[in-house]
Amino acid sequence: MQVDKQQISNMMNVRMRSSYLLICFFIACLPPNLNAHIWDCDVLPKNEDNFTRASFRLWIDDSIKAPSAILVLAPGFNGDGRDYVQNNTWRLFAKKHNLALLGIFFKSNIETAVPYHKMNGRSGSAFFESLVVLSIKSKVAAISSAPLLIWGTSAGGQLAYGLACIQPERVIAFAAIKGGIYETDYNPSVREVPGLFIIGGNDVVYRKENIIHIFEANRMANAVWCLAIESNAGHEIGKSNTIIIPFFEAVLQRRLPSNSNLSLLRIDASVGWLGFRDSLEVKDASTIDLFKRTNTVWLPNKKCAEAWAAFSRNY
Repeated sequence: MQVDKQQISNMMNVRMRSSYLLICFFIACLPPNLNAHIWDCDVLPKNEDNFTRASFRLWIDDSIKAPSAILVLAPGFNGDGRDYVQNNTWRLFAKKHNLALLGIFFKSNIETAVPYHKMNGRSGSAFFESLVVLSIKSKVAAISSAPLLIWGTSAGGQLAYGLACIQPERVIAFAAIKGGIYETDYNPSVREVPGLFIIGGNDVVYRKENIIHIFEANRMANAVWCLAIESNAGHEIGKSNTIIIPFFEAVLQRRLPSNSNLSLLRIDASVGWLGFRDSLEVKDASTIDLFKRTNTVWLPNKKCAEAWAAFSRNY
């Protein structure tokens, strides 16, 4: 019998393609990171609560046995931020600084009088309840009491500020990206929590005015806060992380104690750098007379000050 070499070759090619597709399908079905673990948690609302849903996702890399802190990632109003823990930028940041990641998903009815980002409502309690549950699920006891680094955009930024108000002693720093309405009951101790507020130059007027008002009122009282303006952006996240990441890194170095059983280290507002909002100059705070510090932002170190100036000029 004569063998058709071309037919055999075609059959082999078909089999090779089938095997390749099968391997690709298998790889696609694998978890995104085999060297990490993810746990989910839901806190059920009651009739009187200021939220209709509260869901949380914890991510810890296998190389991290006892996280030094939790980086909380909060999306805009009624957004689901649980998949933020899949973001490679934040995963690398977490591994570098020995952090766990927590993506959150709160919902409120639009017409509700008290939205979930008012954290002295029941939503604040639900948030901290979730950490206890997740510490049990993950068998990582540190999660229930770990200090918090909080990143939030829009309503998530308002939530970040709100958590800093209700438990300032537990918050390392917060970043509020273009959030417009800060409804959590005010706590003067929030001034001692390093905060970064970001405004979009093309965002709606009321948001910009509200952010400037809350920043200036507290900065006049020596809050360790920074205000950055992304002039060519609107309400989107935009380039915010180019200033948030160096801000968070600098504050982590200054606030985390060597012993995890100790309280967060207090920030001295006179130690750091100042950015002048009009000129965008940056100077060591120790070289500036107290009475000449008006219309400034506070920054934790020189690198962060330079990043703030670049962000303010370029974006």
